[in-house]
Amino acid sequence: MTNHFKRGSIDDFCARRGFCRSTFYNHLATMPKVTKVGRRVIILEEDEAAWAERRNENQPALEAA
Repeated sequence: MTNHFKRGSIDDFCARRGFCRSTFYNHLATMPKVTKVGRRVIILEEDEAAWAERRNENQPALEAA
């Protein structure tokens, strides 16, 4: 049985989200969970989605003028 999951490197995540790698590591506590696979460090799609959801919850809603 093989598990299929989408994943990406930290560089891929940073490119998609407009962060530099330094920003990712400087704010590691608030970034998505990372998973180590051998020597590689990846971010699973589910972890990135959970991070995005938490980030949206923390953003104040814009009120119409």
